[in-house]
Amino acid sequence: MPVIRFSYFYYKREKAFMEKRKLRSLIIAGIVCVVTLLLWWTGWLQDIENKSYDIRFRLRGETKPAEAIVVAVYDEDSFKLLGRWPWTRTVHAQAVNALTAGGARSVVFDMLLPEPEGAGPDGALSRAASQSGKVVFASFFQINNEGTPTDFLLPIKPFQEHSLIGFTNIFPELDGVSRRIPLFKEYDGEIAPSLGLAGLSVYLGKTPEQVITEQNVPIDEYYEMMINFAGGYESFPYVSYKDIIRGALPVKHWLQYMKAQGVADDAALGTFSTFSAKGAAMTKEEIYAFLEGKKNSAGMEKAMDEFLEKNPSALSDQAELFVEWMSTLPDTARPATDAFFSAFYKDKIVLIGGTASGLFDFVATPFAPIFPGVEIHANTMSNILLKNYLRPGPVLLTMFLIIAFAVFSGIIMGKLSPLWAGVTAVCVFTGYFLFTYFMFTLRYTMVEFVAPATSLALSYIGVMFYRFMTEEKEKRHIKKTFSRYLSPRVMDKVLNDPSYLKMGGNKQELTVLFSDIRGFTTITESLPPEALVAQLNEYLSKMVEIVFRYDGTLDKFIGDAVMAYWGAPLPQADHPKRAVMCALEMHAELKKLQEKWVAEGKPIFEIGVGVNTGEMIAGNMGSKEKMEYTVIGDNVNLGSRLEGLNKDYASRIIVSEATYTLVKDLVEGKILGGVKVKGKTKPVDIYAVLAKKGEPVDQELLKRINEKLAEKNAAKKEEKKEEKKEEKKEEPKPKPFNPDQRIDFGRPPVK
Repeated sequence: MPVIRFSYFYYKREKAFMEKRKLRSLIIAGIVCVVTLLLWWTGWLQDIENKSYDIRFRLRGETKPAEAIVVAVYDEDSFKLLGRWPWTRTVHAQAVNALTAGGARSVVFDMLLPEPEGAGPDGALSRAASQSGKVVFASFFQINNEGTPTDFLLPIKPFQEHSLIGFTNIFPELDGVSRRIPLFKEYDGEIAPSLGLAGLSVYLGKTPEQVITEQNVPIDEYYEMMINFAGGYESFPYVSYKDIIRGALPVKHWLQYMKAQGVADDAALGTFSTFSAKGAAMTKEEIYAFLEGKKNSAGMEKAMDEFLEKNPSALSDQAELFVEWMSTLPDTARPATDAFFSAFYKDKIVLIGGTASGLFDFVATPFAPIFPGVEIHANTMSNILLKNYLRPGPVLLTMFLIIAFAVFSGIIMGKLSPLWAGVTAVCVFTGYFLFTYFMFTLRYTMVEFVAPATSLALSYIGVMFYRFMTEEKEKRHIKKTFSRYLSPRVMDKVLNDPSYLKMGGNKQELTVLFSDIRGFTTITESLPPEALVAQLNEYLSKMVEIVFRYDGTLDKFIGDAVMAYWGAPLPQADHPKRAVMCALEMHAELKKLQEKWVAEGKPIFEIGVGVNTGEMIAGNMGSKEKMEYTVIGDNVNLGSRLEGLNKDYASRIIVSEATYTLVKDLVEGKILGGVKVKGKTKPVDIYAVLAKKGEPVDQELLKRINEKLAEKNAAKKEEKKEEKKEEKKEEPKPKPFNPDQRIDFGRPPVK
């Protein structure tokens, strides 16, 4: 029965199946592409895209914002010093005067002042704003559910006369996270600037429209700009509002300045990093008091008491450490301190807003769920000053990537094995995310990630699901049907790569094995058909099992004979060894069967095995109606001939010289002589394989082989004698000389 007959059928079936799989994979990819485009175009993927936007920010971490921006906050410490909110506007007037005196170029109030307080306080703030000429006040739009402004809350008239007005509205996404900010808003036929844009207009001395144009600010049809956040809370220098009123500056920034001037060192900054009052601030006079107080302990204690009074969140023991460090400052600390106070507000934008928990001026950002609203405006101004704007990726690029990833999945995933398809999908997915990440960090472009990634993922899932439902099912069926002809390992490789069974033939070095039963005709005459078939099947099953154990390919059963080979369809570098070891194990297994049959009262038989190594042609052969994957050639015929020679030498396994040369270190063998081979002028030596190297040799077998060799040698000698006798008989005897014979020279010579 031909047992690799299925190969041509399988190859053609697999080829047709692969063509269908490619087409259907592309159809699946096309469907996924259309679905993904619809989901993307209708906004169903936007919420997930926003999350990827946030992830990219958090992976990037904090960046350095514009140095021209300072945030002044009315915090809990300010309430402790200045009293309950709202404070009188006289306090705000003091702040404006202090900041203007410090050289601030823009003072921006992120607080609404829509109602009058009184002539005195309102007049004080109005005069301060007018004298400064650098103040921006806040307004607020009342927005309906459609996003249209219905009312506009403005500061009182006196504040509008000498100041620019900017709206404070921040419009979060549907998930509550703020990622964009409008720079303009239309209302009642006019366009109002945002608070941040108004503050920049004052700072740059330009109109809001000029700022947008000259700074090349990218805004969409809704006048919105994507915010490139510098980081989380306190990305900008913070000053407590109370400290503006009393003329103090943060100790942290003073220390950083002193270090830059070579006055302080890292140890001082390290000490302050553990300070419970990181927002602690000091006036020049308080610092001078420390510098003077180091001359006597009483002055130092007084300075520390004043420090603790002005900074209630500081702990006394930590303050003592700080004071101890202050006592070590050199005399150069005083002029450096003067320079620090002179430069801190000079040419800066000072944004004034609230961070106290009771003010509820907080929003969510990609960095934090609770983020001061005033820092949204600070980030907006920083983006415009640094021109590190975020821009959305081109719409056409997103469409192209959705289509490209779907087609890629349809073509590539349809060709690769499930494992490599999965690895490829993960690599492409990761590579694309890295591409979007580096476009964000290096080019400030927010290329959409989710829609193309969805196209890739859904295409992969769709193609893999289709393959699981069809191809893998087909392979399982093929494997179940044909695993009896190929070893499981060989079968798995052939299933994974059907090209091993490609059409046509290849000439390659292989090893072929033939085995045949001795005296089978006699056994057939002594057993009924049912018993004969049962015993033969038992024997053949064991032999096939051994062939598969050595990853051999079972070619066919020729009656009671077995033909197998190694090295095709899968390459095997050690094919001679596998074949010879298989032959030895076949005989060992036969011995066990013989013992069993004797016990069962069944007849026993012997087998002969021939093994040859050489060039053979392997491939699909036959007609269009019937094909087999098999091996042919003179070396195949020699293998069959060697099997038949076992009868002449009383041996069990005969191998050719080509095979023996490659396995002689692994087996015990005996040379039997030479045999004539087609295509060879000289006889080829053949060998009997007796046992594995180092194992005992069957002496009875060796004796029979030696006897046969002696008989053959004797027969050859006798044959040579007979040949010599025949040669002598055929030699003509010379005629005796006759002197009376006449020679007629006129006649031609007798031939």
